[in-house]
Amino acid sequence: MLEEPGSLRKFLEYELAAAERYRRFVSIVMVGSRQGAEKARQVLKGTLRSSDVMEQIGDAAVVLMGETDSEGALCAIERYKDRCGRRHDMRFSIVTFPTDEAEPDALFSTGNRRLEQAMAGDFGAVVATD
Repeated sequence: MLEEPGSLRKFLEYELAAAERYRRFVSIVMVGSRQGAEKARQVLKGTLRSSDVMEQIGDAAVVLMGETDSEGALCAIERYKDRCGRRHDMRFSIVTFPTDEAEPDALFSTGNRRLEQAMAGDFGAVVATD
């Protein structure tokens, strides 16, 4: 898990290069909470895989998941929901390389747009497509 701001992009660039070379997936899960990004980070801490990387960006907790397609990211979201006992109002977006976007900025932009849609939705909403 990351604590240093800005290092998520470096990890993302590394994961994307490996995924492109070996034809694998990389997913980003963005988590928003009406209780704030710090609350989302606290809830997620105990549920991340050791290979996942998390950083707070703005009002979202962002989880980078190497070698994970959108279905795997959706399974992780269900694990996050189970961990919080569905007590916390968290909303989620998923964006996956290479099926959704291929560049870091485009991945973050699409993830942010989807998270905005999820935040406008119901408790526990997940947006994985446009």
